[in-house]
Amino acid sequence: MQLNSINYFVTIAQEKSISKAADKLFVSQPALSQYMKKIESELNTPLFVHGNRNFELTQAGEIFFQEGQVILQLYEQMMRRITSLANSNQEIVHFGISPFYSKYYLPKIIPHVLERYPWLQFNIIEEHSVYLEEKLAAGELDFCALPLYPKNPLLDYEVIHQEEIFLAVPRNHPVNALITPSSGISYIDLRLVRNEPFVSLKSIQKFSEMSHQLCEEAGFTPRTICETLNWDTVDTLVGTGLGVGFVPEVLVKAPTTENSPNYYRISAKAFRPYAIVTQKNSTISHPAMLIIDYFRKAFQVG
Repeated sequence: MQLNSINYFVTIAQEKSISKAADKLFVSQPALSQYMKKIESELNTPLFVHGNRNFELTQAGEIFFQEGQVILQLYEQMMRRITSLANSNQEIVHFGISPFYSKYYLPKIIPHVLERYPWLQFNIIEEHSVYLEEKLAAGELDFCALPLYPKNPLLDYEVIHQEEIFLAVPRNHPVNALITPSSGISYIDLRLVRNEPFVSLKSIQKFSEMSHQLCEEAGFTPRTICETLNWDTVDTLVGTGLGVGFVPEVLVKAPTTENSPNYYRISAKAFRPYAIVTQKNSTISHPAMLIIDYFRKAFQVG
């Protein structure tokens, strides 16, 4: 049995919830449920009382839970001693990400990395994508987490997520009455806002090209009245009624306030690839590889 199996089971038993355990483990709920069925099949005995919503453990489950915690603690102790011995000198990982995305994803990543490498230090450069790519190409960063397009030929890109783009509309805007309600997030025809002012990201940012393309495919050129470097500012200004604007899915999933705008899906083309970017033929340290792995998991969960 793999160590992951023990970790998954112990986490579910501790959280008493598949959804909470899935969030903590950075895996999807269906995948975790299937994993538990596989573990019980491998052991040929149930570990939870089936039909019990409180995730009550069977006798076998109690044994697995108690002994599993001991095994995980011994593993962590072993890894800390080995990494401490192998890395007596502190190491710094230099990576880049936009200020907007850093606040959503770094809290999900950094604590987990420090559990494995408590001596590690981070030099996090928060800037717009083009600037970060220049620093990476110059060898000043180990990697970046960035939108895919347009590409820099000096760099390698590994797509880790297809990010959906939404349209934000002020809550009191008349166009809301024209939208057909749906059980989820409704779709909007961009032609309905062709005469509206747009709050946009600055032209130096990668998304600028995509925003113009989305509008042009709908038959108009957006009339931008305000440009900013930050998606949060776009969202806030739209919420005040200044205009409409495009926003990414991570912001749509975030908790809303009474001033938050309404969000609408646009079309099947309103996705952009998000990538881990490295120098071509570069050697990535083990700590940096671990951070990259947690970026993959964090973007999959969202």
